[in-house]
Amino acid sequence: MALLSPRQRTLLRSLWLISAFLGLGWYGAVHIDGVAAMAGRVEAGVLAPALACLLAARLLMSLAGWRLLAANDADPGFWRAWRAYILSQLGRYIPGGFWQLLGRHALYRDLGIGGQTAARLILVETVLLLGVTALLGAGLLLRFAPDGVSWAERPLLAGLILTTLVLFTLVLWRWFDTWLTPRMVIVPVLLFLGAFCLFGLALLLLLGADLGSLPTTIQVYAAGFLTGSFAVFAPSGIGVREGVVLAALGNRTPAEAAFAAVILHRFLLIAVDLVLAAIAWLRPG
Repeated sequence: MALLSPRQRTLLRSLWLISAFLGLGWYGAVHIDGVAAMAGRVEAGVLAPALACLLAARLLMSLAGWRLLAANDADPGFWRAWRAYILSQLGRYIPGGFWQLLGRHALYRDLGIGGQTAARLILVETVLLLGVTALLGAGLLLRFAPDGVSWAERPLLAGLILTTLVLFTLVLWRWFDTWLTPRMVIVPVLLFLGAFCLFGLALLLLLGADLGSLPTTIQVYAAGFLTGSFAVFAPSGIGVREGVVLAALGNRTPAEAAFAAVILHRFLLIAVDLVLAAIAWLRPG
């Protein structure tokens, strides 16, 4: 028996989307002057390419969710899967860290996907996403030691991260031993890696750094994303992600330029999420 009726689910989803839109709108209105000032410090020619990178990154992440559905014979079509992913992303901007998961589950149920199947797919997708960011973060730790971490300690800490990730993956695989297949893992992981390459490239463009710094920028952003994902008190890890990125950049980038680039990166991503969500909301498909 369903916990909520279709009408109640529709009402809850509408309230959830409206609250996310209002929260984002209020945040943008309060900080619009600061963002405009920061944008003035970034070369105008890089804004469009950075925005294109963020759009493409969101597309790759939505493709990962769609491929998981298709691999489980629950393919509702790309547009409907994309719409479910994009609308659910607004839940990230509500404190708690789980609203996007609940929203996606409800949207999957509306697509005719069973509750248990939807929960499994969302869990696997979340674990794979965090796994990719953990791998990239471990690579950053191996390359650059934060303050207080010696050269000898870096491999140990990175090894601890990777060992935990491998053990968790084995437990997950054992849990779904009759259901999870390599195809359900490899394709989403590659898509997530591509998305973080684009997230990192957007940040690199805003920083005005050379392409040789791209691997480091990708790893720095992934480490910030991973840390922000566990900061359930902060909507979408706002503040936490940026703080980690700024700390990881350290002395490699002028502090003022790094701050402007990181904050502008966040606001461009918010703008992307809002525009895509508006398109998805206006075109049910």
